[in-house]
Formats: sequence, structure tokens, C-alpha cells
Amino acid sequence: MDSETLLGIGSVLPVILLYLVVSIIPVGFAVYASLHEIPLLNPNWTWIGLENYGRVFEVDRFWGSLGRGVIFMVGSTVLQLVVGLWMAMTLNRIRRGQKIITAVVFTAYLIPTIVVTLMTLFMLNTQYGVLHMIGSEWLGIWEPTEFALGQNDLAMPIVVLVGTWKFSVFITIFTLAQLRSIPQRFYEAAKVCGANKWEMFRDVTLPGYRASSSSRSCSAPSSCSTSSTSSGRSPRAAPATRRRPCRCSPTARRTTHRTSDSPTRWRS
Repeated sequence: MDSETLLGIGSVLPVILLYLVVSIIPVGFAVYASLHEIPLLNPNWTWIGLENYGRVFEVDRFWGSLGRGVIFMVGSTVLQLVVGLWMAMTLNRIRRGQKIITAVVFTAYLIPTIVVTLMTLFMLNTQYGVLHMIGSEWLGIWEPTEFALGQNDLAMPIVVLVGTWKFSVFITIFTLAQLRSIPQRFYEAAKVCGANKWEMFRDVTLPGYRASSSSRSCSAPSSCSTSSTSSGRSPRAAPATRRRPCRCSPTARRTTHRTSDSPTRWRS
């Protein structure tokens, strides 16, 4: 075994051990304990198999809790993806003060969850909470004497919004790294092809977000240059025509249209 292999194993081993101690072993122990009957004051465990799970499925509160958990999971996940992608695209387009603004945005992810929870309770306080004043007096969503988290129809949306504010930055971090790995020439080629902002997002940004790779080759510039040189004129000299939707992506999907004075040609 060479030195590079030993170095790689030594670098990964602490992470694996930490993951085992923090995650795998506790989860495995919990699953093993759930298959036993464990009296509170008796150290002897009795094997009962799946009987505990059968008891849980008979409890109505379990299904209610499971439904609320699914609602929270789906709602927070969708909002985090949308907000995280939006913040990443916004930060990626900023040119002045980008590092400072990015650092300020990323600070939200560094705040511990317990601090975010306590601050939310403080701002929703019925006596001096600023969010309570905005929601009750300004917007009239709930009564001034009511606690927002105590309302059945408001508690879940508030929790989802707070979780989205906290964890959407996690999506932003990875998305921003992927967006910055997309070569700028992809967007320049799309502009030459006449793509609008939505088409550039659909055919350049979104594919790059799904599978970002800096080594991906781009044939779109060659496609556009071929279309302009084949007719002997530059793209700006092309006559105005009715355009079809352009799909100018890193894979250089080609679209054609006909003009009054030239045969079928690529859009330019």
C-alpha cells in the first residue's frame, strides 16, 4: 500500500468514525431497543419483536403527528429549494459588494437552531413582540390577545417559514457554488443565439444546476458562428424574422427558422 493510499485513508477515517459515533450507532441502538420491552426500573430487556410498532400504529395521535410531520417536511423542503435557488441566483448576479452581501446571507446558517427558536418566540410575544404587532395590528391576521403559535391554522405555516429562513441558506451555499462553476461563455453563446432570460435559465442555468461540471464542453459558440458564416454575414446583419423558442444550452440544441431571403438556417 503506497503513501497516497494511506494518506487518503487517514484523511477519511476520522470523518467515518465521527459519523459512526454520532449517527449510525445511536440509530442502530434505537432500532434494537425498539424490539424489546424495557421496564423503567428493571435492567432486564424482554424481546417482543414488532409489538411496540403495532401498539404505536393503534394510537390516533401517532397518525396525526405523522401527517403534520409530512406537511412540515414537504412544505419546508419546497420553500427551501425555491428560496435557496432564488438567493443563489441573486447573489451570483451581484457585482458590487458581492463578498460582503454573501457573508451576511450565510450568517443566518451559522446561528444555532435553539437561538432562532428563542428569537422567534420573543418576536411573537403578545406583549412586546415585533412580529406579533405586525401580524395582529398591521395585517390583522390574528387578534392582538392571541398567541400566533397557539392557533391551529397559523402554527404550521409559521414553523415552516422559520425553518425555511434558517435552512434555505444551506441550499444557497451549494447552489451558488454550482452556478459559479458554469462558464460565462454559455450565457454569451445564448445571447448570440437570441435567447431571453427565461430561455437562458431553462437551457443554461437549470442544466448546470442539476449537474454542474466545469469540464463540460460547449458547442453553442461554434453553432452560432457556423450559422453566421454560412450565409456570409454577421449575426447583427441578419434580417428581422419571426423567432421560434431558442434552446441554446450547453449541449447546443439547435433550432431553425426560415427567412424570406435565405434557406433554413440556425437562429442568430
